[in-house]
Amino acid sequence: MKNYYQICLWLLFAIFSSVVRAQAELPKEAAFWQQMVAGSSPVKIAMVMRESISPWPKIEAVNIAPKWKIDLIMQLHAIIRQSFNQNATLQPEETNAYLQIADVLSKADGYSNILLADSIYKLVIFDAAKKMANSFDNIKSVESVITRMTVPTLKVKDRLKSFANDDPNLLQRVSAIDEIEDSDNLYVISQKLLSTNGREYVWTWSEDLTFSHLIANPSGLGLTFRIAQTEMLASVSLKAFLEFIKQGGTLSELDPADVTRFKKRMSNSNSDYRYPLLGKRRLSVDDLLGVLEISTDLNTKRAFLRTALE
Repeated sequence: MKNYYQICLWLLFAIFSSVVRAQAELPKEAAFWQQMVAGSSPVKIAMVMRESISPWPKIEAVNIAPKWKIDLIMQLHAIIRQSFNQNATLQPEETNAYLQIADVLSKADGYSNILLADSIYKLVIFDAAKKMANSFDNIKSVESVITRMTVPTLKVKDRLKSFANDDPNLLQRVSAIDEIEDSDNLYVISQKLLSTNGREYVWTWSEDLTFSHLIANPSGLGLTFRIAQTEMLASVSLKAFLEFIKQGGTLSELDPADVTRFKKRMSNSNSDYRYPLLGKRRLSVDDLLGVLEISTDLNTKRAFLRTALE
């Protein structure tokens, strides 16, 4: 019996020692950011990110990042998700906080940071689309958001290479990334990223692109596609819609069956609303209707928010 108690005491000591050792091995930045994020709000987190001398860490994919980093990004995503009310509109300080957090995550880099930053940009786009749909007569607040929302420009080859270590499938095709040309759209790029046995790269256009799926199943091409969608919405659809309204456009002019008035309204535009990476060669009525559908069509709204929140 004495030996039994000695063994139990030894096991308890070993477990306690391992826990203490694991905590001691965590870098100081881990404890700092875990404490700053826990139970906080986007506004407070943005303020800390802006003023802290300890930079937000680069957070790679789940298969290579240490556990504390993945815990941290999941914790931050949970706070963003809980704070976002799709039935209300973001207040200016909330919009600023979202954009500041997304900017910090983007600059810190790393697959998981980029994924969460993209999710946050999508939430700001949703809010702007909702305000725009309801504010044809008063677009100043929306205009300021769209002006401040500088989604990072996507450089496909660089971005895919940066995800190579995060995505085992992509890592095998690094040489194929060098074959990508500036004129290639994402469909052509996906065709070039073939596996060594001649089958198509393990990614499809119908893949689950939600935050939870891509965080658990890293896909460099999948996340790149998400980023491209976000950039096109921000740089093409929203900005074109804003210009359309400022030039006196009305909802009745957004008629796919008769685009004459829409073309006339936008004929004097000097902006370049192309987005070749997703095959967008010219501005169309559908680009603006897509903005409206994000906030007004139930199925489109559900699918769009699911990508960012789930």
